[in-house]
Amino acid sequence: MLSRTGRLNAAAAGVWAGLFADRALLLLTVPWIVLRAYIRETRLLERPAGLYEPGTWLSALLQSEMPGAVAWYGVAAVMVACVWVCWRFPQVVLARLVLAFGALYLIAPEFAYGKVDHMNHVFLLGHVLALFLPVGTPNLQAALRDRGAAEATLRAQARAFDWYRAGLLFPYTLAGFWKVLDLTVRAVLKPGMTFLHPDALLITSATTYRSHDLPLEVPRSLATFNEVFGPGYIALAVVFLAASTAGFRRPLLGLMLPVILLFHLSNILTLYVIFATTCVVVIALLFPYDRAIPAVRRSLVPVEIATFTGRGWHARYVRHYANGDADEFDGFRAYRARWTDASWWLGGPLHHPLFDTVMYLVRYVGTRRRTATQL
Repeated sequence: MLSRTGRLNAAAAGVWAGLFADRALLLLTVPWIVLRAYIRETRLLERPAGLYEPGTWLSALLQSEMPGAVAWYGVAAVMVACVWVCWRFPQVVLARLVLAFGALYLIAPEFAYGKVDHMNHVFLLGHVLALFLPVGTPNLQAALRDRGAAEATLRAQARAFDWYRAGLLFPYTLAGFWKVLDLTVRAVLKPGMTFLHPDALLITSATTYRSHDLPLEVPRSLATFNEVFGPGYIALAVVFLAASTAGFRRPLLGLMLPVILLFHLSNILTLYVIFATTCVVVIALLFPYDRAIPAVRRSLVPVEIATFTGRGWHARYVRHYANGDADEFDGFRAYRARWTDASWWLGGPLHHPLFDTVMYLVRYVGTRRRTATQL
């Protein structure tokens, strides 16, 4: 169980990580605008106007035809100005709103031409959810001294950033859900080709990049190893089912972040869905900055000593802070806390809800057996 110091330490670390992630998103916005301008000038303007078809009602309302240079670059310039405003004055909600709608405006023509850059779902969501982020750096020392407003403020900040990360990861939970559903329920109700079928891989690869002269040797070669590729892809999908929970179990990002990158890499190789820029955005938004920046770690209450005793269900791990508080963990949680303290990345997978479920069932079955033996 976490002590008050442990909870406030975790809250402050989560807020710091979220603040740096928000700054990283703002920094990425400028090259993102430049990339959109490059795509507009080198691809979109070369396409016949007759192929332009707004994909959403908002596009039909605001962009019934390809936006002209004045309108498009005008929005881009306003967005750059809003990046500066958000950097200097993050409390200006209107600037955040302009960034969110401006980003949607700039990429809408790509939807209209049937080509969507696969970085945009995370990038757009980051800007939309940033509207609800709290303003101000975490004041851990004030929260430790005061059980009133300062502690309440820090906890509110931490909850906001937890939901922010959970929202960013929610699309991956949906991705895991539909992939598992496709391979189980749908396969039972309507057996046939699934998205992992070797022929489906080739068809998806060809249609995804039908406008490019790219060879299909890579997906065709990987399809021959479907006994390995298929189960591995399913394992990624199962992990994704709990992706959103990493927003509230931050060490779980030690598993989710590399799995997301591996998932996107596999899609690049097998389906020619170019997720390269998505990987950059995901790293920028979910990277554990509080673990990597020494100044942030020094701002937290330090752990003086940690002790581990016992074994199995009787294991006990105690984390003693410099101010006298102590976190105490028993059983499986003792091992998990110890390994997480030793290596955030190696201990992260143990925070997957599947481990909690398995350990609960193991302990429950063991308790029932001991009770039956005693009777």
